[in-house]
Amino acid sequence: MSGYGLRPTTRHNLDGNGPNKLNQLTEIFGETPRKFSIDGSSPNSYAGTIHENRRRIVMKYDIRTLTIADYDDLIRLWQMANLPCRPTGRDSREAIAKEMLRRETCFLGMFDNDKLIAAVLGTSDGRKGWINRLAVAPEYRRQGLAEKLIKECENFLNKLGLKVLAALIEGDNQPSFAVFEKSGYKFAKHIAYYSKRSSPDD
Repeated sequence: MSGYGLRPTTRHNLDGNGPNKLNQLTEIFGETPRKFSIDGSSPNSYAGTIHENRRRIVMKYDIRTLTIADYDDLIRLWQMANLPCRPTGRDSREAIAKEMLRRETCFLGMFDNDKLIAAVLGTSDGRKGWINRLAVAPEYRRQGLAEKLIKECENFLNKLGLKVLAALIEGDNQPSFAVFEKSGYKFAKHIAYYSKRSSPDD
């Protein structure tokens, strides 16, 4: 995934709780920072990092199941990540709504407050689990968010009883190759992919 190209950051150890931490952050940045979860107790919260003024602070990003209310944000995220998207065909609002209702399908999203910053799609064909449409917004990359989403998707598919998981990656997408290899996936160079579509939008 592409990075920020910033110089090394300075880490600040924050003491205290609630307002005390907020006051310390205000002193660090010279202004009240944007809202974020300081200690987050949600089991699906993930501690990522962001950079501001060359400083590093720990952030909490929540992961939850997406609903059709997130459709527009999901399409925008896929487009920002340059993923193939067919909003007039298989990726239409109606098609995605039907997919979301399937018991063996998960649409997971990661949020910075109310902003969708990353997403992944997990599906099952009955024998094998598939992880697709992994996308992270450009300004949130290189924080380990993709690996976290892969893990959450794996947990979902494993609970369906699936022991073999796979991913389809289009083109020479080296960042995606790297993130899946880092997550323990092996490249299958002997497999060729064929498809037959009812229409170009499917």
